[in-house]
Amino acid sequence: MRSPIAAVASVIALAQPTVEFTPVPSYPTPPPVSFDASSLSGHPPAPDQTYQRDKECVKAGSGASVEARPWGQMDLNFEQVWRFGRGDGQLVAVIDTGVNKHPRFDGRLRAGGDYVSSDGDGTTDCDGHGTLVAGIIAANDEVEKEGFKGVAPGARILAIRQSSKAYGGQKNNTPVRAGDHLSLAKAIVRATDEKAGVINISSVICTTPNSKDWPELRAAVRYARDHNSVVVAAAGNVNDKEGSNCRNGNRPDALATVPSPAWYDEDVLTVGALDKDGSPASFTLGGPWVDVAAPGTQHTSLDPGDGAKGLANRVVEADGQLYSINGTSFATPYVSGVVALVRARYPQLSPVQVMERIKKTARQPQGRSGRDFHVGYGMVDPVAALTAVLPEEQGINPLPPVRSTVDIAAPAPADTRPLTVALVGSGIGLGVLALTHLAVRALRRRRTA
Repeated sequence: MRSPIAAVASVIALAQPTVEFTPVPSYPTPPPVSFDASSLSGHPPAPDQTYQRDKECVKAGSGASVEARPWGQMDLNFEQVWRFGRGDGQLVAVIDTGVNKHPRFDGRLRAGGDYVSSDGDGTTDCDGHGTLVAGIIAANDEVEKEGFKGVAPGARILAIRQSSKAYGGQKNNTPVRAGDHLSLAKAIVRATDEKAGVINISSVICTTPNSKDWPELRAAVRYARDHNSVVVAAAGNVNDKEGSNCRNGNRPDALATVPSPAWYDEDVLTVGALDKDGSPASFTLGGPWVDVAAPGTQHTSLDPGDGAKGLANRVVEADGQLYSINGTSFATPYVSGVVALVRARYPQLSPVQVMERIKKTARQPQGRSGRDFHVGYGMVDPVAALTAVLPEEQGINPLPPVRSTVDIAAPAPADTRPLTVALVGSGIGLGVLALTHLAVRALRRRRTA
């Protein structure tokens, strides 16, 4: 006959609930490199056809009540960061809509080429987008010491105009805007050959999962990584009204949109966007390729109008309305600037080591660990990225941490009622047994007295 304690243990074992975990879904992975990107090297930048400007260029003076020290600059504590370096000597390629010659680049803007207009050199920006991006990376102001500055105000900018929504043409009898996956691939190889240590790509080409891949673009980012350039790319914006096809959001259990070059995660540092309260911005496109996040709303940057000298916190869109400067496009240059600071401070690190340093020193969301679907490993932390001591960089190879590519769904709350009933019932049984034992002993004492 089993003892009462053994019986209780048996009841408890039977009462243990079965916990089932939701499996991590299988995601489409990039195909292997199948194109020789070196075949794109050595060719002078040129548009693939004749594009005509059919929209007005952005005007100067679009800023109003400009916040010279935006929340992104303050939250990331760049005043403290600049004690450790300003990115001097680093060349950051901005592959975008061009970059205007704003005086706050103080001679650090270099022409990199034009894939939109045959008479351009990259230092003309009709759209204004590239100038805003470049300003977040490297704008300087030696007069207002406490005012707006880019993340790496000592870095140089290599301006490459690869796309423009102000220029249109025809391909296969279909109206198109200037810039496609092939011109982007060519621009990446061009920036790499120009020895850019950092390549900022704030444009995104979106497709559906398992649809056509871009072998030239896939090969170009691998070419950059293998030739000592760190590619930093935007994650993309959901419901993007600018025609990039990033219209549908993703969920951890269902992918509707795949952005390139962000998808090529092995060779690219992909950036999501955060709102001022630290939460993922409503527009940021999630995915298992997102590595880190950065401020993505309410930006201040250089006024992108031709001939402008000041700052802007809003831009005029095609409908003529003023809009705040929001988007993963403008979160990306924050990370590109930090990468430039890291490369200046740790010139011995390879592109892969730089990307790992950025990810491993990011601020994890409270109560989380591993990789989040929308913000990756967390918000980029410039101070930590410049000061942290990583064992693997010192020749010590600890066991790699276990990282999930997405948040694993929490197990269903355990139903503890059977266990509670079993424990209460067992407790009562043991109590009755103990009382019976005491009563028997007392009765025996009386009989022997």
